[in-house]
Amino acid sequence: MPDAPQERDVALRLLDRLQINEHDLTQRTTSPDFSFNFSGFQVGLEVTECTPSEVHRARKIASDTGGFPCFMTSKLSVRPPDAPVRSKDEIRNDMSPFGCGAFVLKDDHLKNWCAHIAVAVSKKQAKFSKYEKFDRNWLLVWDGEGIENDYYTAVRIPSMLLDALCALPPHEDFNAIYITSGDYMFEMTSGGLRVAHPLSDHYNEYFARSAQAPEVGATT
Repeated sequence: MPDAPQERDVALRLLDRLQINEHDLTQRTTSPDFSFNFSGFQVGLEVTECTPSEVHRARKIASDTGGFPCFMTSKLSVRPPDAPVRSKDEIRNDMSPFGCGAFVLKDDHLKNWCAHIAVAVSKKQAKFSKYEKFDRNWLLVWDGEGIENDYYTAVRIPSMLLDALCALPPHEDFNAIYITSGDYMFEMTSGGLRVAHPLSDHYNEYFARSAQAPEVGATT
């Protein structure tokens, strides 16, 4: 069952990221999970988690054994949504810094992450007709593990996520779909996909400066 306090915390963090400071966020007993007033509109907000299940299992293993999950060197968050359920020993092996599986290509990692998100969105879209409707109807999909903050991810993830979402069959849909993962926030509307990341300006400045740097040995 969803953790109600955790869902509320995730919803509040979304409103903070959207700079919606004045609201009356109310937790509901039926879908959508929350409602609030914003700019004269009543907004319904459905919340669903999309943290890979193996991450939850790994955390429980670590808690039970007193160990520390080796997520940075594991494949726990990159397996396809339809991958077979693995045993506890297989997961424990991926958590170990000495037993991590084969190297996983970055594009495969990101593609599988996008596939997980698309599955979560599709499940909620299929139920949308049963939800109470508001002036605006939003969906929030959140990932508690978080994709990485490297430049390659920043460049590749927008188009990969857009492709995954656009491949979903048409549905009566939410007005806006928000996806949060680590420092990333994605907003999908009829106008397309918008990406917000607090480091984006830093990356742009850094790589622009690197591109203009003089060659080694050049005189200035």
